[in-house]
Amino acid sequence: MTTVNNQAQNNFFNLHTKGIGYINRFRLVNPKGKKSQPFCAVTIGFLRGSADEVEYTYIDTIIRNKEVCELLKQHESAINDENSKVLGVCVVGDIYAETFTKHDNSIAAGIKGRLIGLNQLKINGNVVYQREREDQGPVDNQPAPVAQAPAAAPVQQPVA
Repeated sequence: MTTVNNQAQNNFFNLHTKGIGYINRFRLVNPKGKKSQPFCAVTIGFLRGSADEVEYTYIDTIIRNKEVCELLKQHESAINDENSKVLGVCVVGDIYAETFTKHDNSIAAGIKGRLIGLNQLKINGNVVYQREREDQGPVDNQPAPVAQAPAAAPVQQPVA
């Protein structure tokens, strides 16, 4: 006699975005509705472009990692203080664009996502959290150097 295990598998497609950004607007959200659960949220201004002319991409995130929520809750006053600089190496999942109507009735768009990881947190230049990495690889969020492929040897054609 054989037993067949027919457990349903959940299949997901994950889009993860990693980068360095300023963490702003920490808030606890208590949504309306009986089945809705309270959650933490932040807005992250991700840095991009040349270091001489930095540009920002803002992503409004719901924090889906309990440890990250607790860590940021400990530093809520610094995050919400406009005179403090809170910089994080963040992992955001499943970003998407969402439109909204502004106060002047014009339409605008924003990017939303889920904050699922935090590798480092600095407040005013001081590291207050550093995630231990299992692979002990580089933590600076810089791309690894690409090895140059060796030049291909010329192919000799047989003489006919």
